[in-house]
Amino acid sequence: MARQIVQRQFGGIPGGISAFVAVSNFSKVVLQSYLPKGCRLFEIRNPVISEKDPPALLDEAAPFLYVGRLSPEKGGVLLASAAASLNCDLVYVGEGVSRSDIEMRNEKARITDGFRDLRH
Repeated sequence: MARQIVQRQFGGIPGGISAFVAVSNFSKVVLQSYLPKGCRLFEIRNPVISEKDPPALLDEAAPFLYVGRLSPEKGGVLLASAAASLNCDLVYVGEGVSRSDIEMRNEKARITDGFRDLRH
């Protein structure tokens, strides 16, 4: 909420901005109803093209790797629960407030303090 107040009061968002960029048609459709009348909305699609591989078999795959901040909005706790229910290995590279929740949901999950810990 504080971020929204700062954005509106000091950043002029969205009323003080005349052009916006959407990264997909879906986001463009969602954004349109929230933007001020008369603003320009450009769609710039993701330039990365990736091929979808078939699903890996768990017994043949390396551990799942999560790299990022361990905070509620990132979904690390949900991932810990899913990995525990599938009994698959999971390694986290990161720190944050969700660390204890992740450890409670998945006792086998390994949480490192950075890339240097992965070498061991």
